Amino acid sequence: EVVEENNHFYSKDGALFEGDALIYYPAADTDETYKIPNDVLEVGVYAFSRNPYLKKVYFSNDIITIKYRAFYDCKNLKEVRLSNNLTDIDEYVFVYCEKLAVVIPKSVKNIGEHSFFGCERLYVYESSGVLGELESGFLNADYTIINEQIDETTSIQID
Repeated sequence: EVVEENNHFYSKDGALFEGDALIYYPAADTDETYKIPNDVLEVGVYAFSRNPYLKKVYFSNDIITIKYRAFYDCKNLKEVRLSNNLTDIDEYVFVYCEKLAVVIPKSVKNIGEHSFFGCERLYVYESSGVLGELESGFLNADYTIINEQIDETTSIQID
């Protein structure tokens, strides 16, 4: 909880925000699904890290950047729906998200090195051809690229 007099930080549904950035989602929160609110432009460093309960995270279309290790070691994270306006995924963002399926939108211009390091059965839904020069983000990840059209209503199938 953030005191009302604090003009720098605010909380909403248990998450901590600074300006237009989500900077912390409580690792002890037992909800399995979280939708990042509108007007958030950035997911901060370690924002969701080590949350053992999250299985699905949905981004609003306002988000353009995911910072370093934002989802580090979220072992049960299965599905992430990224913003259609996302341009940057920093280094090591999804490290050790062992069950992850993710849709990479065509708006992405940068995937930092080792963004998916340690993802043991990563499914990347990609139909826009953006991954060619961005493959360094998939170093040391066991991944499968699935080339099919995906939208926000399409169910992602994971083995």
